[in-house]
Amino acid sequence: MSIRIMSAVWEHAPVDGGSLLVLLAMADFANENGICWPAIPTLAKKARLSERQVQRVLHDLEDAKLIMVDKGTGPHGVNTYKVLAKGDKMSPPKPKQGVTSDAGGVTFATPRGDTHVTQTVIEPSLVEPSSGNGPTPLERRYQRGKA
Repeated sequence: MSIRIMSAVWEHAPVDGGSLLVLLAMADFANENGICWPAIPTLAKKARLSERQVQRVLHDLEDAKLIMVDKGTGPHGVNTYKVLAKGDKMSPPKPKQGVTSDAGGVTFATPRGDTHVTQTVIEPSLVEPSSGNGPTPLERRYQRGKA
């Protein structure tokens, strides 16, 4: 857990509701570089949301440039995430499309065609990435985009 990342989310994240809960859960798993690889069911349990809601939130957080996703690069092929803290790119999210209420970004329309799908998820390793072997692929990608 990174206190710096967690504090940045609490103080500067321009989101609320489920988005804030998922972002805080990710910050709780993140190392000092903001890198984490929690499984969707783990985030859902921690944020007290459904797995589908977490998937929507992750998509919205990525669109808002509050997180970066590197698909399949974590332990056992899970996604790796980078929480972009203040000083990185923690900026206001883009307005959502579709029919939404004024109550915390709840979407009543389902433009993505939601259906119930059972997924097999491999839980990530509890071992943190080594910090002495240089940046992870996600960190390298982030550094290239920042330069």
